[in-house]
Amino acid sequence: MRPMFQSGMTTTKNGLGPFLFMGIILAVMVAGLIFTTNVAEETDQEVERQEKGKISSEITFIRTDFDPKVETWGPINDTTLQGQQDIPVEAFKKAADVVALRPWNRMFAAGNVVDKEVQGFATLDVEKAFADPDSIRGLPVEVLGRLETLEPFDLFDAYTHKLPDGRYKVQQGSLRCRKGKHKSAAFVHFTLLDERDEDAPILVPGAEVKLQGIFFKLQRYDTEKGVETGIWILAKRIHQSYKLPQGDEIDLRTLYGVHDAVTAVDAERDPLEERALYHLLGWTYEGHKPKPENVLKMKGKELRRLLNEPERYRGKTIEFAARIMRVDHHAMKTWFPEHDEEDNPVNEFWITYITPDDNIPMTVLWLKEPPKNLKKRDQVRMKATFYRVWGFKSQKGRAKSPFLVGLGEMEVFSVEQETGLDDPLTLGLIVFSVLVLILVIVVLRFDRRRAAVFADTMKAKKQMHRKSRILGSKGHSKE
Repeated sequence: MRPMFQSGMTTTKNGLGPFLFMGIILAVMVAGLIFTTNVAEETDQEVERQEKGKISSEITFIRTDFDPKVETWGPINDTTLQGQQDIPVEAFKKAADVVALRPWNRMFAAGNVVDKEVQGFATLDVEKAFADPDSIRGLPVEVLGRLETLEPFDLFDAYTHKLPDGRYKVQQGSLRCRKGKHKSAAFVHFTLLDERDEDAPILVPGAEVKLQGIFFKLQRYDTEKGVETGIWILAKRIHQSYKLPQGDEIDLRTLYGVHDAVTAVDAERDPLEERALYHLLGWTYEGHKPKPENVLKMKGKELRRLLNEPERYRGKTIEFAARIMRVDHHAMKTWFPEHDEEDNPVNEFWITYITPDDNIPMTVLWLKEPPKNLKKRDQVRMKATFYRVWGFKSQKGRAKSPFLVGLGEMEVFSVEQETGLDDPLTLGLIVFSVLVLILVIVVLRFDRRRAAVFADTMKAKKQMHRKSRILGSKGHSKE
């Protein structure tokens, strides 16, 4: 009888096992929830914002006036018709050497010896140049205008001269300066003495450009309008200007000549160097809106068509939703070092990097600042005009991306913060844990009932055993 009693005690003690197992399951559930909640909080951080081109407050510029000492160049007479027809060769040689030896960045930061309030390349005042050329001769100036010609030029053949570094192959060209910017329009001839970078945008006649150099003299030239007196600039640099077309100047047909990147590596040149984009930006800046029936609604993987069929969708306005990954704020000086705030009404822009399905990176340029404090879990709905496919450098390397221009403002709608319950793995873990917990409770209840029945049985047997002993002892006593 003793072993049977010990067996019942063993079953009762083993009843603690299901409690321990249930505790482990609960611990796993709690740990899973804590982990996924932390992951959700991490993904809810603010979208990364980068400032492009901000000048550190710790950087200081030392004013160094640029005095070309024009009196050492030799006689230059451009106040008479004869003087405007003659070329002072010796003065040109000395002036060309001065310009070639002076670095562009030193001129850009240099003070003006005539006007102490001016620093760097001052906007050329055409009326002042014609009225008093001696007052601005040799000073750094910049001219905005439309390029007419640009061609190679041999200094040695023309003037038997080489620059201090031995070069004699340079470029020369002409442009028509912008009237509003320079008070009066004028023909400008220039001799470009600095070498152009290999990756500089290709300039063609008709391009809007900014020319920077020194004013040399007034000179008579044969132009398309006939013989006229123009301005001769010894140039340091000629840049493409980003002047936005206005009104009737805007021609969206220029978009049809845009070429797309075939691979991500093909897009070394930035789309901002292409003139067609300025027409689209000018159209956007003036507030033009497409007709509702011309707006295409796309979502998710449908946007991959922009990569596969760019020519079909170029210039089309698309409405879609996506998730913001990064926002970059650009100052125009970042892209165009020669820019000043009077060139255009647009002095800054924003580029948002987004994804509709976590696989397709997209680039959208905005002239209006996107909403601040965007979260990585935020979704945005927007309308944007497709421009081209380009390649950009990301943390994962180079990637192809649709490049669009945003219209109006983006609408932000937040997805409810994740608590881990919408994660498939976590949800499965919780369901499994609940099922196991139910099973443990059922087994535990069954085990308890079995233990109770066993205890009752044992009690009954003990009682019967005790009664039999009592009866046995009475029988022996009667005998």
